[in-house]
Amino acid sequence: MHICLNFRAKASKYSLDIMLEKAWVHLSRFIFVKQKTSEEFKLLSDQYRERRRKQIPHTCSRKGMVRLAEDLKKESSDPSDVTRLKVWVKSRTKKDGTAVNTNAAEKIKKAYELVEAETPSATSTNPKEDLLTKVLGPDNPGRLRAMGRGMSMSRYTCFQMNNKYMTEMQQNQVHLQQQVQDLQETLARMRNQRPEAEVGENYAPRSVNKKAQLKCILYDWSGSDAKVAEGRILSSDPKDFINEIPLGPNSFKVLVENAN
Repeated sequence: MHICLNFRAKASKYSLDIMLEKAWVHLSRFIFVKQKTSEEFKLLSDQYRERRRKQIPHTCSRKGMVRLAEDLKKESSDPSDVTRLKVWVKSRTKKDGTAVNTNAAEKIKKAYELVEAETPSATSTNPKEDLLTKVLGPDNPGRLRAMGRGMSMSRYTCFQMNNKYMTEMQQNQVHLQQQVQDLQETLARMRNQRPEAEVGENYAPRSVNKKAQLKCILYDWSGSDAKVAEGRILSSDPKDFINEIPLGPNSFKVLVENAN
């Protein structure tokens, strides 16, 4: 008898647990349905639906805006012409040339109209005033459109200053290289203007007209004034070279004929 009563008590407790579980399930469903059919939820749903409708998805996939901008700069003859607007338009255009949706088509059409109406000199590179801002409106705080993930106005300013200094350094390097090239060309012209040497700088051809060249005597200028050689004056031009060194003023290029 005691075993039978214990079994009935356990069965009643088990049935009560099942009934409570079913009641909780029904209550949860009732609460869920009531929330989803309330006026507050409908208003919130309409707001998010409107936001999703205004969104313009890009077609970059994993490439991202930064790599897309780099590809456009490589394809362009002038990388400075690749603006935020061009990157944004390219990212919202499919491979067949059509826009991703009707909203994107309207924005792209407006962008082309602004590009045609605005002169290149009046085009601003400031993200707060450029053409993309005029098409889409101001950027959200802390981010810039078509500039890659994590790009803010402060970071963009730092990048601009860095690019400015790098550009100036490259221009200075090009200027210095041009100066070196000009000096090399000037030296080459000066060398080409002097008589060509067949063996060395001090070699005189056999066909030289010795009558047109003055004879000279070379003395030891260290103090003894002894005669050391006889020769002929080949040149007194300061621009002439001896062993790739300019002759200079008050100097002579001499062909030694007899050495003592």
